Amino acid sequence: SRIIATLSRPLMVEGEEIITTASAGIAMNVDATPLSAEEHLQNARAALAKAKSCGIARSASFTPADRELLLRSFRLEHDLHQAVDQGDFLMHYQPIVRLDTGELHGFESLIRWIHPTRGMIMPGMFIPLAEDNGLIRPIGEWVLAESCRQSGLWRKELGGRSSGVTLSVNLSVKQFLQPDLFERIERILDRTGMPPRLLHLEITESAVMEDPEQARGVLSRLKSLGLLLSLDDFGTGFSSLSYLTRLPLDILKIDRSFVMRLGHDARTEAVVRAVCDLSRDLGMEVIAEGVETQQQLDALRSFDCQYVQGYIVAKPLPPEEAGKLLAHGTGTSLPEPEAPRTRRTQILPRSVLD
Repeated sequence: SRIIATLSRPLMVEGEEIITTASAGIAMNVDATPLSAEEHLQNARAALAKAKSCGIARSASFTPADRELLLRSFRLEHDLHQAVDQGDFLMHYQPIVRLDTGELHGFESLIRWIHPTRGMIMPGMFIPLAEDNGLIRPIGEWVLAESCRQSGLWRKELGGRSSGVTLSVNLSVKQFLQPDLFERIERILDRTGMPPRLLHLEITESAVMEDPEQARGVLSRLKSLGLLLSLDDFGTGFSSLSYLTRLPLDILKIDRSFVMRLGHDARTEAVVRAVCDLSRDLGMEVIAEGVETQQQLDALRSFDCQYVQGYIVAKPLPPEEAGKLLAHGTGTSLPEPEAPRTRRTQILPRSVLD
């Protein structure tokens, strides 16, 4: 605590007051287990990560219970390196539909890890690990290339029935900051024959706000390829609204944390309504993700939200099921508004999803 307090004192640098903070991870060999210096250091690093997850200027100690978590993390990281080398991933595709007509607009590409012993692992379990160890770059590039390749297969098999269907692919912060990102994406588009107008790249607020001016340059270059740019998780960060007028964005995605409170929180409804109005005024499209109930759907319909995705539409589908949906045709029937309640309603035809 004294170290953190001392390092938090303001410093004067060339007449400017600078305030710094520090976090501390503490490793103590409380159970007298023989440990090497490297193991002590690993424990301290794990404690530091725990301290940082609790906020700014915090400290945390490494406990015996943390050791098992650390070992599991190390094993998972080792397995993830092997998965990248062996290509133990597959893609699922979650439908995005027009709210006014029920027409299938596109899919969001979502990665899955097929672990040899643990089975399917969802991205929330391994993407943060990949972000920390740098594997997110090769994984992210594979996701983009595989999504574009799959789109090409659908166009070849289904012809006009898939000609206007878009694919949304997430870019991580580290991907977005790669100096050769433009060239990598350009090569993938050339190699797969993906029409740029059908590719939507989703960038999080945190990636944009880390360096807004640099982000503006990167987005402008990507925009020159002819693809569309989406700001993901809008409303969860600390972005300045002024940047929305300066960045070449095409789509705003309303985060599921807002959608899940629709019908239960008047302030949240006011925010979502304002985002829908703002997107129209700025000439952007708006997508609400994580829509699960009729009540949420009715609220979004009343706000004139353009597109929705979520379990009320369909869960993420493996490529063959997504292909069946495309083959069935892009028209779907949305449930009509009803009295507010929280049961789930299926938009897409059950015969297709089965």
